[in-house]
Amino acid sequence: MSPLGSNQNNPLGDAVHIDTQFKSRLLDAVGQALIATDRQRRVIYWNQAAEKLYGWLAEEVMGFPIVETTRSVEPTERTEEIMSALEDGRIWAGECVVRRKDGTSFTAMVTETPVHDEEGALVAVVEISMDITELNKPGDLSRSEERFRALAQNASDIVTLLEADGIIRYQSPSVKRILGYQPEEMLGKNAFDYVHPEDLSRVQSKFAEGLADADLRISAEYRFRHKDGSWRYLESVGSNLLDNPKVGKFVVNSRDVSERVRAEKRLQQAEGRYRSLVERMPAVTYIQEIGSSDSAMYMSPQIETLTGYSPEDCMDKGIRWRMVHPDDRKRLQSGEERALEPGEVFASEYRVIHRDGQIVWVRNEAVVVEEEVGGSRYWQGFMLDITERKHAEEALRRSEANLAEAQRIARLGSWEWDLKTGEVWWSEETYRLYGFEPHEFSPTLYYEAKMFHSEDRDLLRAVLADASNKDEPIDFEHRIVRADGEVLWIHRRGEVVRVERSSRRAPALPGIPRSSHRLAQPPAVRRSPRAGTQAHTQAEEA
Repeated sequence: MSPLGSNQNNPLGDAVHIDTQFKSRLLDAVGQALIATDRQRRVIYWNQAAEKLYGWLAEEVMGFPIVETTRSVEPTERTEEIMSALEDGRIWAGECVVRRKDGTSFTAMVTETPVHDEEGALVAVVEISMDITELNKPGDLSRSEERFRALAQNASDIVTLLEADGIIRYQSPSVKRILGYQPEEMLGKNAFDYVHPEDLSRVQSKFAEGLADADLRISAEYRFRHKDGSWRYLESVGSNLLDNPKVGKFVVNSRDVSERVRAEKRLQQAEGRYRSLVERMPAVTYIQEIGSSDSAMYMSPQIETLTGYSPEDCMDKGIRWRMVHPDDRKRLQSGEERALEPGEVFASEYRVIHRDGQIVWVRNEAVVVEEEVGGSRYWQGFMLDITERKHAEEALRRSEANLAEAQRIARLGSWEWDLKTGEVWWSEETYRLYGFEPHEFSPTLYYEAKMFHSEDRDLLRAVLADASNKDEPIDFEHRIVRADGEVLWIHRRGEVVRVERSSRRAPALPGIPRSSHRLAQPPAVRRSPRAGTQAHTQAEEA
């Protein structure tokens, strides 16, 4: 990862599965061959009508380039024309010679609709095909018109034939299901009278382009008035066949995309709210594609405060690595090379060199997310400035080191006993006074008492009982037997500390005796308090 960067018993998973099944069946119900490809034109969806038309089962073509399964050899100019239209966000429609699994060819009317991401990049193509071989056979014109009419009447899209002035001469029956009109009540009307006023000039301009160039397939998305007065979003593709003697009209294929448009608007609104939220957080949030040379897809504006570089600067992978401290860079790069699974979380802390030369400590946490379609993987994560915390940790480390050194010089040990948990803590010098190496084992009250001279253990019990029950200070002398058998006299002083766990008034909770112990002559030195009871003990060689 770059530095800036099962459904069992799962009701949500079941719901998603049911929804996916429903959508799949809905697409299978479409009477035309519907195929979806990814940006490399590999098949990612193939409905039942496509299986019947081309002879390939879905499982036989999934993941394969569409040109290997359906297309006969197309002129280079045609291929470039199609891809140019799709890259520009335009729908392409036209006749293509295609082939079946058995090797036979036929002529199909193909409509290809591009799908772009929020950045405008082509990510998928949705293709609808229908066999028009019969329409292209020589024969009686009326017979050809009958075939066309039969095809149009059974199409799921709206098929409209227009004069050059926009007058409707034919409307397929699907207009009743989609827009509420009977086909005959729209005949002789001008199609532009139904277009939303805010979209009218744009649609008329597209229509004029189609009239001017018969080879141009125009497309537009706009609002069209439903019979009930509401507006529906239509996506239309038009072909100028006015000079074609078999048609003599401007042919428009339209589909209702209202739900898609509403979903896109809801998504845009949700993304806007999310973006507003993340850009007000004190953390930097980011998304980047794993394994891409230009992987940063989004970087929130807070990155500029953290590093001095703008989000646009951080799109450059080289800059992102250069701002990482050289001593931390290799460790992070080795982490990026690991094989990671979806859902895996990566967390690291490292230094960043701010643009002004300052060193900033950051904590980076990210999770691996995989796209359902295409399988691309991304990091979604955040970065926090932890410089103050790191400075505080370093100051505490130095303070504790200084305290340990002072206790070593003065031969002053400290210990704590939590009356609630029974936990006992010794300072490093306490271990040494008892004849052990620091942190050689975890001390307990039982072991503490066992170190007492057998004649002084009753004294320890009495003193600790008074201290815990009466909050009385500890100040007494006793003997201990060191690990090597040596007997030392210890001067022990301490106090009980009550820890408040609530701002409300309540009975005091059990305290923790804190004490120190040392050789007898020098005055007692108090260690900075920890939560609980602390005692200071002086020791004098027996």
